[in-house]
Amino acid sequence: ISAPLRCICAGLTASAAVIVLMAAAKKNRLSLPSARFLIHQPSGGVRGSVADVKIEADEILKIRRRINVLIAEQKGQPVEKVEEDTRRNYWMDAREALDYGLISKIVSSRKDLK
Repeated sequence: ISAPLRCICAGLTASAAVIVLMAAAKKNRLSLPSARFLIHQPSGGVRGSVADVKIEADEILKIRRRINVLIAEQKGQPVEKVEEDTRRNYWMDAREALDYGLISKIVSSRKDLK
C-alpha cells in the first residue's frame, strides 16, 4: 500500500516540526508564501547529579548530530554547514527555505498543487 505524505507548511514550521517535515519526500514538501521556518540545535533541561547532567548533555549532543546529518542529507550540503547554521536560531522565510532545500515548492493556490 502506497500512502505518500505531502506536507504543506503554513504559518510557523519550527524546531521539531522541521523534522516532521523531513518525513515527506522532498517533492512533497510545500509551503505557503507567508510561512516561516526555524532550525536550531536541540535544548533541554535537567536537574540532578553531575553524572545525570553529563548523561543528558551527551544525549543532546547525539541528537544534535543526528538532526544536523538529516538536514544536511536533505539539502545536499556538508553537515558542517548545517552545524554552523544551527549553532543559533536560523530563521527563514518560504523563499529562503526553498533555497536551503527544506521545501521543493512555494504554492499559493490549489492549482499549484498539481
